[in-house]
Amino acid sequence: MSCRSQPPHSIDDETMSPIELAASRARQSIAAHAALVLYDRDRAVFFDTLINPRGQNDRLKAAFAEHARRVER
Repeated sequence: MSCRSQPPHSIDDETMSPIELAASRARQSIAAHAALVLYDRDRAVFFDTLINPRGQNDRLKAAFAEHARRVER
């Protein structure tokens, strides 16, 4: 009895170059982990913050000031 940690390879895997295969596997991995799963409470906080954003607190204002000091445009 054999155990596989990965799904079986497709026929396309055998005809792809190593770079194409790596890119394909990377896209599959990103797609599998791209969904954002929120609980009801988290969803409510997330959308409430989008609709009613809070003002900038002192730490955020300081961060913007520090960024402006360090980065020239």
